[in-house]
Amino acid sequence: MGKGYSTDQIRNVAFISHGGVGKTSIAEGILYATGQHDRFGSVVHGTTLLDFYPDEIDRKNSINLGLGHCEWGNNKINILDTPGYSDFYSDTIAAVNVADAAVLFLSATAGIEVGTEKMWALSQEKRLPAVLVINGMDKDNIEYNSIIADAKERFKKAIVPLQVPYGTGSDFKGIVDLMKQKLYVFPDNKSGKYKEKEIPADLDVSAEREELIELIAETDDDLLEKFFDGEELTDAELKSSLRSATLAGDALPLLFSVAPLNAGSTPILDAIVDYLPSPADRPVQLAEEGGELEQSSDGPLAAIVFKTMSEPHIGELSLIRVYSGSIKHGRDIYNATSGNNERIGQIYAVNGKKRSDMPSIIAGDIGALVKLKNTHTNDIITDKANQISLDHITFPKSVINLAVLPKKKGDEDKIASALHHIEDEDPTFSVYHDSELQQTIVRGLSEIHLEMLIQRMKNRYGVEVDMKSPRIPYRETLRGKAKVSYRHKKQTGGAGQFGEVYLYMDPYSENSVVPKEFNLRGEDLDDLPWGGKLHFINAIVGGSIDAKFIPAVKKGIMEAMKQGVIAGYSVINVRLILHDGKMHPVDSNENAFKTAGRMAFRNGFLDAKPAMLEPIYDVQITVPDDYMGDVMGDLNSRRGRIQGMDPMGRFQVIRAQVPLAELDKYSTVLRSITQGRGMYTREFSHYEEVPRDIAEKLKVSKEAD
Repeated sequence: MGKGYSTDQIRNVAFISHGGVGKTSIAEGILYATGQHDRFGSVVHGTTLLDFYPDEIDRKNSINLGLGHCEWGNNKINILDTPGYSDFYSDTIAAVNVADAAVLFLSATAGIEVGTEKMWALSQEKRLPAVLVINGMDKDNIEYNSIIADAKERFKKAIVPLQVPYGTGSDFKGIVDLMKQKLYVFPDNKSGKYKEKEIPADLDVSAEREELIELIAETDDDLLEKFFDGEELTDAELKSSLRSATLAGDALPLLFSVAPLNAGSTPILDAIVDYLPSPADRPVQLAEEGGELEQSSDGPLAAIVFKTMSEPHIGELSLIRVYSGSIKHGRDIYNATSGNNERIGQIYAVNGKKRSDMPSIIAGDIGALVKLKNTHTNDIITDKANQISLDHITFPKSVINLAVLPKKKGDEDKIASALHHIEDEDPTFSVYHDSELQQTIVRGLSEIHLEMLIQRMKNRYGVEVDMKSPRIPYRETLRGKAKVSYRHKKQTGGAGQFGEVYLYMDPYSENSVVPKEFNLRGEDLDDLPWGGKLHFINAIVGGSIDAKFIPAVKKGIMEAMKQGVIAGYSVINVRLILHDGKMHPVDSNENAFKTAGRMAFRNGFLDAKPAMLEPIYDVQITVPDDYMGDVMGDLNSRRGRIQGMDPMGRFQVIRAQVPLAELDKYSTVLRSITQGRGMYTREFSHYEEVPRDIAEKLKVSKEAD
């Protein structure tokens, strides 16, 4: 695509839907119909331009963001084809953040699904004007009018059907355009290019045409007045008013399609050009400065890298959306996120796995930059002398942790390098070494998300790991109180060691009162590195322990707390009062008092009703009404406590608290229970006491070790 475009000739559109609705197939049909691909790519046969990674071909659904572009009516359309399943949500979020509009696809058989709701909410957070497409009109037993009614209820917008299907199921013959009042017939060769015909006599769409006029008129006061006065409304007036209502977020034009036949793809392009905004219609919201920035190539440079990919024989490929100014080969740019300067090398236009040289990226356009040294996903690109502050993309928090172990000894360095490469590409994936658990932990959105990334690591870097559930970070605490003393005395040939401490310990809480028998001389309230609190109080009177030794006592106590006492898990939420002790004029030193503090804590802890704690997570589960009973029953079997339920159309959002130990592989279980129609998020809430039988097992496990 060699011709130049102005900003107002560009459309950046995110294709969004629940998984498996057919948006990638429609995108492939568009690319084929517009000459960007020499064949109509098939998801089933693994021949698409957009789903080209081996794991996508194997799974037969989108895992990554697919970027494509085409020309339609002297306009450049950038298509951001998004994954429909929440396991791969980060690319969807990136696409919606850099798009100016959305096409939301609905299944002609399933209608609005849980993923549809999620995608719609995401697009509305960004105030994206949208077009609706009901795909699958060749399926049997379709009630598309009920889907339209449901969409009106759920989306709270004026749903404006621009088309009527001519037959459904095996009787599908074409699509009637209510604006042109013509029948579109699509050829068997799947070219996507329709023939216009007169509407057959046996198909009366006069009521639908009248409804179209009325729906559009209701969005425009001047048009509505003409409508009530009985004046004829021209197609130009109708299109202009519908465009205005769509850009304002008041209306959703509705179309129909049949993806396997490539029927309806080119009318979707018509709607994108006619009713959705160009970048020139949508000023950019600035971050720190506030206000808006016009999307113009004459302005200062402002751009964001929204995805990083590692390509064989090319290296790192940075997908970038330019909002203001332009990027050209050889230009110096400034990465405001990292504080580094970069020089632009090759620039590519991207159509899935195909690359073509691009002279520049103007304001409003999308392209790919090659081999930027210090630039990663979510970095803001600008001019150092005239910096523009854009909002970063907010990606979801990772909710699943898995431990990884090398399959072959000696691969540790290769694995670490591969994991960090993947971390650069996927902002919802992270890796770290947990010193407490002594495990390398990877974090992601679901078990499937992590499995796919680990498989990609094997395919791309040739290293393999095993994954297993990480150890649970249990904690220890005390429920009672105790007084304890400990004398550390060690005499060898030379200088000895002597330190004696007297401690009082009880549970820490914000409202607990220091016993009156102690004279508070100083206190520290520490946030422990492993969570929870230590309230350490110095109540030494009369100089029984020199002030210089008191930090050593505390250090010894914290060492014992980190190591744990009854099962080897760190101790939290304890108050300790150091109220007496003894010294030796020669043998007392910091090591002696550190040892005394450590041993006094361990001994006293055993007398203060020790208890085991487990992490509890807040969980939100979104499921169709039909699966409520099964999901609730499963939660009860996991020691879950239901906190409440909130209706969301035909879905329910269950709020619950569940122990982390019971959430192992839960996303896989939920998918099985709900046939892939449920999703959940989780976030750490607090620690609470473990049931006695589980606590005993943990103690036995410690003794066995």
